Amino acid sequence: MIAAQLPVAQLPAASPRFVQSTRAAVAYWRQRTQETNDNAIRRLDIERQNLFQAVQIGLALPQTGEDTAVVALQAFDLIERRGYWGEWIPVLKKAVACARESLPLRFDLLSRLGQLQRFAQKLPAAIETHHKAETLARQLGDKRILVIAYCDLGEDYLRHHDYDAAEEYGRAALTELDGLEDMAYWKAHALSTLGTKARHRGNLAAAEEMLSQAVAIRRELNQPLLLARTLNNFALVLQTANKFDQALQCYEEASELLTAAPYYELDKAIIQINLGALYSRREQWDKTEAALRQINLACLGQSNKLYLEAAATQSLGNALLKQGQAKEASVYVQRAVALWQIVDEKIEVANSLGTWGEALAAQGQATEAISLYQRATASLKNYPDDARAQSLLAEFKLKRQQLITQNE
Repeated sequence: MIAAQLPVAQLPAASPRFVQSTRAAVAYWRQRTQETNDNAIRRLDIERQNLFQAVQIGLALPQTGEDTAVVALQAFDLIERRGYWGEWIPVLKKAVACARESLPLRFDLLSRLGQLQRFAQKLPAAIETHHKAETLARQLGDKRILVIAYCDLGEDYLRHHDYDAAEEYGRAALTELDGLEDMAYWKAHALSTLGTKARHRGNLAAAEEMLSQAVAIRRELNQPLLLARTLNNFALVLQTANKFDQALQCYEEASELLTAAPYYELDKAIIQINLGALYSRREQWDKTEAALRQINLACLGQSNKLYLEAAATQSLGNALLKQGQAKEASVYVQRAVALWQIVDEKIEVANSLGTWGEALAAQGQATEAISLYQRATASLKNYPDDARAQSLLAEFKLKRQQLITQNE
């Protein structure tokens, strides 16, 4: 467990000796967090409690605040890969406040803070943070960091289902990238965002083109983790287009890239969830269940990765339902509804409500099922620009009407 935050009032008085020892600790962790390879992150993770406490104390002292903010920034890969988002969001907020002298450092911290907020599904907060970063980038007049701000905002708005804004910022990033050197990382980022946006809107040809470009860039840059994540996004497009064999190849390659990396458990869970979705599209329900059973749901819940727990729980419930296990399926999808509500994913809430309705109908509870379908369709009507939402809307309206007709 991460060490509890020490109230500032309980810190020792800022005597010269205490300031000196804090400076020494900050210098130590600044050196330790410079490396971000797998072995370095493994070692840092073992000592993360000491790192966390040292950063909190360093940020609490004006004499060490800005130097400590650098440590917090350098620790980002550990935080991101291991999913320590909740504990570190308040720390990065404090680090931003401490970065008064160096505006580039302040920008980097705002960018990373907003990313953690996005990972934690705090999307309005992420958007607000990244707009602050955008303002700072304009103030600095640096096109390179303006591209980063645009990419961050594009991804924020994509997750927030504001596809017009996602496209606006994704296109703006590509425009600013024109003529800039050594920015291939961010070009792949923008292409991935725009490709995923196109998938959501049902423009699969454009989605496939942009994500194939992003995959090619990641390969050229030799970025295994980012390549695996981009392959995952590409596979989602391919399976939506019913190109199941190609999608399966992408998932298999992504899984292989992550196999040797013990600190990518969250990414591995995402691959298994989406692989389960592929098998469900092929109605291979036993393989769907097998893929999802490899995910440790209790671990996801304990680590507060509610989005992933919700996705896995919903998919497993659906697989059980299709195999005739309606009673057990109801337990899973009811749990999924509650989790999606916590993370405020309304389309997914509606999807799980529909699956729950189908499970209840299979158990002869038609009245309750009709009510759930009604709730789901009422919510899905709010997303006319989302292709999947509209597909679910049509499906649930039909199932609701069929149940009403059967029970008249």
